Amino acid sequence: MAMSMERAVEQWFYTRGFTRLSLEELPFLPEKPDMAFSGDGTAFVILVEKKALSNRGYFMEVIARASSLRPLANYLYLAVPRELAPFVDTEVLRKRGIGLLVVGEEGAREVLASPFRHVERPSAAPAGLTPEAEALLNDLLARLSALEQRVARLEGEIARARPALAELSELASLRDQVRSLSARLDMLTRRVNALAAAGPPAQAPAPMPAAPPAPTGPSGPDLEGLPSFFKDNPWLEILARRGQEESR
Repeated sequence: MAMSMERAVEQWFYTRGFTRLSLEELPFLPEKPDMAFSGDGTAFVILVEKKALSNRGYFMEVIARASSLRPLANYLYLAVPRELAPFVDTEVLRKRGIGLLVVGEEGAREVLASPFRHVERPSAAPAGLTPEAEALLNDLLARLSALEQRVARLEGEIARARPALAELSELASLRDQVRSLSARLDMLTRRVNALAAAGPPAQAPAPMPAAPPAPTGPSGPDLEGLPSFFKDNPWLEILARRGQEESR
């Protein structure tokens, strides 16, 4: 279900720390806004109807109404339906210090920010106030204006400091990366130095060539099965060699 324009605008201001004010809490105004909020200053909102598409006079009345309210609020916005947004001259709004909220099915979004402006005191004082009470009221209004100015300055300083804070965060991340790379480089350097100090790896000695087998002499006569007289008898070997020579 589509969200109403008033509800969407209310939620948009709530997300920015504003609370809605009752229009009865805004006395002494020559013109009343459609919605009012209090937070970081006062904010007025004028709701623009779809009939502004076909009624140019109605839209000019809205601009005149917003111009009369602009000195009485720190922020002033026009809230328009999404269908009307392409036909709104944002340059005219910018020159008058009026912001623009576009409301669609997804809610309200800020298309043009309203600049902070100091609030002018109402020209008429409440009836029945004594001079002392009126002086006290004026003093309170002056203090409120001074506080609003200080808040505006602090907001400007915070807005200017945000890019610097983002850069500091990026620098801190880069510093951590550099430290990590430096530690890895030191470890690799120590390993290289240790390898260089140890020298080249020792080579295993070449294997010695195997000794050739000792030559064996001619086998003697087979004496198996003969009497023991024939065993270990040198004459038998002499006679055997001689028989081999004669047979060649």
